Amino acid sequence: VKALLECGMNPNVSYPNTPIYDATNCDFDFYGKSSKIPNAKQRYSIIELLIAYNVDCNVIDYNQHCSISPEGSGITPLINLVETGKDILPDIKLLIEKGNANVNFSDKVDVNLLHVAIHNKSISLEVPLYLMTETNIKLNNNEIYNDMSITSLLRYRVEDLDSKEYNFKQQIIEYLETFQT
Repeated sequence: VKALLECGMNPNVSYPNTPIYDATNCDFDFYGKSSKIPNAKQRYSIIELLIAYNVDCNVIDYNQHCSISPEGSGITPLINLVETGKDILPDIKLLIEKGNANVNFSDKVDVNLLHVAIHNKSISLEVPLYLMTETNIKLNNNEIYNDMSITSLLRYRVEDLDSKEYNFKQQIIEYLETFQT
């Protein structure tokens, strides 16, 4: 990636996906051959490099969608990372803090980053907790209490009572209680 960028590759060109989309897709399979970035350190380095070359971290790919949205709903690199990754909090922070990734993107059916973060059981609940408490993500009562709500999705996250995940879940619930009217 570095050699291509140094030779003048446009980091925002799409063929078939943009480089940032591929870097944030932890399950990327290119023509039947796994091109998955092998580890979190390499993924972070590639994302950091792309940001240094002014990649658009808010590009929307309408040919893709997350698992809880219909086809054609659209997905951003940040949602793609949260949908497919594990051990991704440093990458999320990088995309938000250095790449100015939009934490408030909602697709055509109003699925947003928090929905995906809570729905993906392979990532830590530390991720949605970070998004709610450390970013400018917007929450309102409708977001918290509707049918496809954060609280509804949290009910499916059953955690051991003595685990870190349970503690994160409790912190999320406490945070959401501040929005009750």
